[in-house]
Amino acid sequence: MMLINNTFLRYRYVNTDMPNRNTHAIIGAISSGLTYAVECNRKNQNPKPEEMLQAAAGGAITGIVPDVLEPATNPNHREFFHSILFGAGVGKGAQKAEKLNLTEKQKIMLKSLSAGYLSHLAADATTPKGLPVAD
Repeated sequence: MMLINNTFLRYRYVNTDMPNRNTHAIIGAISSGLTYAVECNRKNQNPKPEEMLQAAAGGAITGIVPDVLEPATNPNHREFFHSILFGAGVGKGAQKAEKLNLTEKQKIMLKSLSAGYLSHLAADATTPKGLPVAD
């Protein structure tokens, strides 16, 4: 029994220390799907299941983009695309989407995809290495 517990703790520690690609994809999908639903509700639009799935699939992709741009070869891989400054830019860009000449559904989808990217930064911010301010 002790061997199982040690293996489980070691596995949890490694995953908690630096989230892997699957973890980022799952968190990104959930964040984007929920953002889609909240934004539809906020804009008095009926959320469509197929669009919510598209948002979730897109979020799974945008949730791993920071590690595609700066591969997670070690805990010190976080630079500009993992920075608080870049995350703030993504958030501000999503906010400014309201003023773009896009349909409401496109604006909602843009915000949803941004949430997927930001979920990656949020997950990495909880690790011991955290995020750089503006590398």
